[in-house]
Amino acid sequence: MNQNNTDFRKDSDIIFLAVVIAGLYIISLDNFLLFHSLVELFSIVVAVAFFLIVWNRRNIIENNYILAAGIGYLFIASIDLLHTFAYKGMGIFPGYDTNLPTQLWIAARYLESLILVVSFFLMGKKVKASNVTTTYLIITTILIVSIFGGYFPDSYIEGAGLTSFKIYSEYLIASILLVALTLLHQKRSNFLPNVYKYLALAIVFTIIGELAFTFYISVYGFSNLVGHFFKLISFYLIYKAVIVTSLDKPYEMLFGELNQERKKYTDLFRAMKNGVAVFEPVDNGEDFLIKDINPAVEKIEGVKKEDVIGKKVTLTFPNSRETGFLDNLRKVWNTGDPIHTEPIHYCDSEREGWRENDIYKLANGDVVAVYEDVTEKKNTQRQQAQLTKELQTVNQILRHDISNDLSAISMSVDIFRNKRDDKYLDMIKRAVKKSISRINEMRMFEKTLDFEKKLKPFQLSKVFEKLRGKYDLKISIEGDATVMADEVIYSIFENLIENSIKHGKADIIDIKVQEKEDDVEVRVSDNGTGIPDSIKKKVFDEGFSTGKGGMGLYIVKTTMNRYGSIQVEDNDPHGARFVLRFKKYPGKENVKSE
Repeated sequence: MNQNNTDFRKDSDIIFLAVVIAGLYIISLDNFLLFHSLVELFSIVVAVAFFLIVWNRRNIIENNYILAAGIGYLFIASIDLLHTFAYKGMGIFPGYDTNLPTQLWIAARYLESLILVVSFFLMGKKVKASNVTTTYLIITTILIVSIFGGYFPDSYIEGAGLTSFKIYSEYLIASILLVALTLLHQKRSNFLPNVYKYLALAIVFTIIGELAFTFYISVYGFSNLVGHFFKLISFYLIYKAVIVTSLDKPYEMLFGELNQERKKYTDLFRAMKNGVAVFEPVDNGEDFLIKDINPAVEKIEGVKKEDVIGKKVTLTFPNSRETGFLDNLRKVWNTGDPIHTEPIHYCDSEREGWRENDIYKLANGDVVAVYEDVTEKKNTQRQQAQLTKELQTVNQILRHDISNDLSAISMSVDIFRNKRDDKYLDMIKRAVKKSISRINEMRMFEKTLDFEKKLKPFQLSKVFEKLRGKYDLKISIEGDATVMADEVIYSIFENLIENSIKHGKADIIDIKVQEKEDDVEVRVSDNGTGIPDSIKKKVFDEGFSTGKGGMGLYIVKTTMNRYGSIQVEDNDPHGARFVLRFKKYPGKENVKSE
């Protein structure tokens, strides 16, 4: 609908301008002086309107280009008015010929082109409207005095036409306007799109008009007529750029530079990876309304901006009192002093995580919180602490077990020297083998503690196929799925099978794979002696608590904590069953297990 309205207005403008030009052309055929006066008066009215808009808002305008150009157009209009009065046939300035209006024309165009260029260099600087006005007044006065005093170069000679000064001046003015057009393009981000477009077109038509004015011999000639049509179009575009826009979007046009700075900060606000939330105090600081949030907050908290703006903090984040966040907002609002908080754990029915806040008070009384979601960092710290604890435990057990094995070896060597009994050699061999087994278990355990290692897809049927030939017992496999794991997945099933053989005395292993909605369930069952109820809850750390069971099931448990979960239960009619749950591979295609 808005696009249709825009297209309609554009078409209406073109039709209106075409009708006006056609009407003025008809008038020019009968009365060129009237045509000239109408065109000039229109440009004067537009220039004065431009000045009045700027002058009445000079104390609040932030776009210095609009300020300087708007004031300048009053003085352009004043010279154009003298040009209109001095035109051949008006009879207002007796004793002067066609040279006078032509000189005034050139003076006005020099002033206009230079104002359009110089105004760009005032952008971003502190400018007083009074100083700009005084400067333009002095320049305009000098131009007018030099023209009426006979000091300004001749521009038109009766019977001969345009002077070289006038012709070359038109080319120079067109060049200056081309510089203005280039600067406008470079600074276009400081203007509304429509303002930039209309001003650019106005300068283009002015340049074309100036070139047209280099050809005429008679002030009533066709080239002069065409030049004034281009001037008419140029000032109509200035009217669209300044007057129409100032009525439709007054603040956007007048505060171009401020809006540009605001856009920069808005872009920064939206692009920040940290969450930024702006709060407005209500109930004398007892609570706060959510005034604005950036996209990072939406992502971190899982909310939509439109759903939370205008709502109280205590409604959107119901546990903000318990965590102390609301107290921190209130403290900053009361004192004005910024606060940095160490990571706070927040949890409610919608979200959970750790947040580290920097809270500030804005000049308007609002409070802003810039915060980082440090949940992943805290989890890593917790994992590292757990890793340290587990390594200390493993180191203690490993030292204990190997120390016992070495004591057994030493004692068996001493006995063997005295008795020469081969059974003590077998004891030494078993102790060495046991120590090697502990070291291998430790090596495998190190792999399970690599929290940074990324999981990748493994097809279970291919994993089981590699294991089937390693053991002298019956292994049946039912079902298949692709799960997320790493190379330690082989050790999981090896340890489960070896545990069934060694401790359960099993000779049959059944593996059933079932793909669920959210994960993959793998049931590993045996026909062995089973696991006593008394140790089911601690079977995965039995090796650490008793020093007898080894580390196999502990490795399984630690690894499955990364993959998913594991639990143990009785098999029917006898034996043990381990139920493993893996993260499901989200892809569809089969994968190649390594």
